Amino acid sequence: MQTQRVRKMMDQSQRSLSSTNPASQKTYVLIQEGKNWKNAQTYCRTHYTDLAMIENAEEQANMTSVKGINSAWIGMYREAWRWSDNRDSSFRNWKVNKPDNNQSYCVMSDEKYQWEDLHCKDKLPFWCQEASLGSV
Repeated sequence: MQTQRVRKMMDQSQRSLSSTNPASQKTYVLIQEGKNWKNAQTYCRTHYTDLAMIENAEEQANMTSVKGINSAWIGMYREAWRWSDNRDSSFRNWKVNKPDNNQSYCVMSDEKYQWEDLHCKDKLPFWCQEASLGSV
C-alpha cells in the first residue's frame, strides 16, 4: 500500500482535514461543521464530489489517519443500505449490534471509524470525498 499523505487545509472558512488515498484517487475531507445528513450531502456535492463512500478496507484505513474526531456522517443511507450516489457496496464496517434499524436511515463513522445508523436530522461533522476524473 502506498503511503498516504494527510494535510491541513482551509475550506470556506471552516477547518477541515483531508486524507488522500493514491490507489483509488479519492481524497476524503473532514468538514468540522455540524449539518444534518441531507445538508452535508448537498455541501459535499457542491464543493467536492459527494459524501464519503468507503468501498473497501484500504479506503477505511486511509480515513483512520485523521485523528481527533468523534463522529461524522458518511455517504451510506438505508434504502437497502446504499451509498449517496445510489451505488451498492458489499463493504461494511458496522459497530457491534448495528445497524439497529430503529427509524435511523443515515450512517455515521465513530471515533473508531466503525459505522452506526442514526437519525438523518442529527447534526454532525461529515466526510466528503473528492475523486479524480478517472475514478468517478
